[in-house]
Amino acid sequence: MTERDENALERFVWSYIDSVGLLDILLLLRSNETKHWTPQKVAIELRSQVESTKGRLEQLRTSGLVRGEPDGYVYQPDSEEKRALVTALAEAYRQRRVSLITLIFERPRDSLREFADAFKIRKDP
Repeated sequence: MTERDENALERFVWSYIDSVGLLDILLLLRSNETKHWTPQKVAIELRSQVESTKGRLEQLRTSGLVRGEPDGYVYQPDSEEKRALVTALAEAYRQRRVSLITLIFERPRDSLREFADAFKIRKDP
């Protein structure tokens, strides 16, 4: 992977993947592109809570990474660029899992939160 590709993947992660749980769901749906997944099926497969799974599936849907249908969610990115980046993401997860998870946790903080944090009162050391 070139440095340019790595930078694109990093931007993709920072834009769309805010948790390892979300990554797990995306990669699960990608693993079988024709299967329709209900929140219950995903929760069972990943041993997670149905309510949090529903929210993450909706997050993926609004991000244009999966499509919601009456019988469940299906992996279908809304652009070929996103599809290619998810493929690169899956490969990075397979080859450099720890680095990818670290990248998710080091995701830049929301600028609004940073602004609010600037006004927090802190004790002097």
